[in-house]
Amino acid sequence: GVYIANSLPAIFFGAFAGIASDIWAKSKVMLLSNSTRAFFSSLIPITLISGRSLYDLKIGYLILLAITFINSLSTQFFTPAEQSSIPILVKKDHLLAANSIYQVTTMGATIFGFALGSPLLRAFNKLSGVFRINGGEFFLLPICYLIASVFILNLKI
Repeated sequence: GVYIANSLPAIFFGAFAGIASDIWAKSKVMLLSNSTRAFFSSLIPITLISGRSLYDLKIGYLILLAITFINSLSTQFFTPAEQSSIPILVKKDHLLAANSIYQVTTMGATIFGFALGSPLLRAFNKLSGVFRINGGEFFLLPICYLIASVFILNLKI
């Protein structure tokens, strides 16, 4: 279910999102996308609350599917705006290097993200425990989205 909820926005909205990110202001699209992902990612702990079922599916699971769908939909808008911003931000003679760095960091983040994800989440959980916050590791992702939003605010596109 999570895989389907993550894939459907790409299938149904990918082309529209690419066109929209070309029409609308790229920095605003990226900022709104990141803010949306930060907000909905911060709601993930709600999905852990046990409760009623609907068609033999826990309500928390259905909420998780909705959050996944919305985050994926936001990503469909963010990605083309991000990629099409590179030629605007970088001089033409540095474009090849900038695109290469973008691809390397994307792949590196994917590879190292899986390797470092668990230790980073454990460390963030311990750090949040110092402030007596249970389940603080759930707020690592929204915090990262908000930090990225601050950097996007400083872009002059």
